[in-house]
Amino acid sequence: MSTSAKIFIAASLIGGVLAAGHMGSNGFGSTTSSSDDTNAKLKEVVANINKQTPVVKGNLRFDGVEAGDMEIRFNYTVLVSTIAEQDKPKLKEMVRPRMIEEYCNNPQLGGIHKHGVKAAFNFYDTEHIAIVAIEIPPTECRG
Repeated sequence: MSTSAKIFIAASLIGGVLAAGHMGSNGFGSTTSSSDDTNAKLKEVVANINKQTPVVKGNLRFDGVEAGDMEIRFNYTVLVSTIAEQDKPKLKEMVRPRMIEEYCNNPQLGGIHKHGVKAAFNFYDTEHIAIVAIEIPPTECRG
């Protein structure tokens, strides 16, 4: 299988794991909450999501989520090291649009970008060495 095909498959799997892993009510409503309120709600969202992890789909494992100050970090493990080890920039280029779509439009995340929350998607190999990190500021979401 070509490297491009492996990267395409990885990008598709990532989207599937996102859809499977982000479940539950999130408690985000009005877009006028303070950063303290938003961070408190974010911690609740993270706790609810993490109750359902890990989730494995194909060669990718959704390990869980972490909350920071106005930031949510999604952590994944690529279970097959050959998927993109030599093509990190290409993987990032192919996966980033899917991450933006999921972060901005996934109803299970409740539009947290409207509260100024930044998203980070971190992909590690099985030794927990970073493969790709994708950051998405809330301004990249439309609506």
